[in-house]
Amino acid sequence: MRILHIADLHIGKIVNGYSMLEEQSYALDQVLHMIKEHEVEALIMAGDIYDTRYPSDESVKLFNDFMTQLIPLNLHIFIISGNHDAGTKLAFANKLLAKQNVHIVGDIKDGYNPIVLEDEYGSLNFYLIPFIRPSDVRVQFEHVSSYDDALKAVIDHLSINENERNILVGHQFFSSGSEVTSDSERLLVGGIEQVSYTHLIQFDYVALGHLHRSQIVKEDHIRYSGSLVKYSLSEVNDQKSVILFDIKEKGTLHIQKLALTMKHDFKHVEGMLEEIVALDATDDYMFVTLNDDYAVDAIVQLKVKFKNLMNLDFNNARTKASNQITTISNIEAIPPLTLFNNLYETFHDEPLSESQIKIVNKIMEGID
Repeated sequence: MRILHIADLHIGKIVNGYSMLEEQSYALDQVLHMIKEHEVEALIMAGDIYDTRYPSDESVKLFNDFMTQLIPLNLHIFIISGNHDAGTKLAFANKLLAKQNVHIVGDIKDGYNPIVLEDEYGSLNFYLIPFIRPSDVRVQFEHVSSYDDALKAVIDHLSINENERNILVGHQFFSSGSEVTSDSERLLVGGIEQVSYTHLIQFDYVALGHLHRSQIVKEDHIRYSGSLVKYSLSEVNDQKSVILFDIKEKGTLHIQKLALTMKHDFKHVEGMLEEIVALDATDDYMFVTLNDDYAVDAIVQLKVKFKNLMNLDFNNARTKASNQITTISNIEAIPPLTLFNNLYETFHDEPLSESQIKIVNKIMEGID
C-alpha cells in the first residue's frame, strides 16, 4: 500500500502579523497533486490540523475545500488531533465520515481499536493516537504521572498482532535525545513533554506530528514529516517536504521524501542598511538584521523593497555588548501589529485570530 504522511498543517496560523493561509493553500494544492501523481492509496494527517482550538471561518473553509477535493480520489484518510486542535470538534461526525473512508480520532477513547485495511499482503492495522496529556488517561491508568507514563500505558493497552503490519499515528514529543526543534513549536519547558521512542519500535511505521522539522527518531521507520510551511526564522534554511512510503509484506518498507515549495519563501538577510536596500525587491517574507549603529527610517526604506517584512532586528556593537539582538532602541522598527500579537501570545498561548487582527488594525487606523 502506498501512503502519504503529512502533519502540522496549522491552518490559520499567523506569523508576526501575517496570515499564512495563502501559503497553506499553496502547500495543500501540492499535496493534492502528489496524491494524484503517485497514486497514493492512503493519507495520514498526524495532528495540528488547525493552529488554534477556535479556527477562523477562513481556516475551516480551506480545510473543508481540501477535504472536498480528496474524497473523489477514493483513498483512505487518517486524521488525529494535535495539541493545537480541539479534539472533539475536529472529530465531529467522525462515525458518518468513516463511511467515506475518512477516519478522525480526537479522543484517545476512540483510538484503542485499530482501523484495519486489507491488501494483497494481508491486514494493515492503523492505530490513531491523538495528542494526550497525563490527565487525559489518568482515570483509566491511575499510576500515570508523566507524559512518558501516559504513552506507555496507552500503547501497552493496544491489542497488537505482531504477525501483521501495524502503523501508529501519533502527535507527541517522542525523543531519542537527538531531535531538532524549531522556534514555531509549542513545547513545554524543561522537557517534561518528552516520551521515549522505545515505545514505538514494535510498529512497522510510525507517522508522527508535533516537531516542525522533518526527521527520523533513531529508527528509520519512526518519522516526523515536519510542517508543510515554514513558520519561524529558525526554519529559513529548511526544505519542507512530505513522506511517501510503500509498505508491502511485513518487514518491507520503502520511504522517500517529496519536496514542497512555498509561494513566498522565508528569507533572512544581514548587513548594512545601504547594502540591503540595494537588493532586488521581493514578495518573500523577509527577516532583516541590520549591522548599522543607527538607521534612520529603516523600516520605511525596507518596506519599499520588501512588502512582506516579517521582522527587523539589529546586530551591532551595542547589541553585542548587551548580549541581545533586539533592544528598546529599535522597537520602533517592529510593526505595531507584530508587537501586539507577540504580547497577546505571551498571555494567551496562541496568536491573534483573523477577526482579532482586523479589530486591532481598525483601532490602529483610528490612532493614526
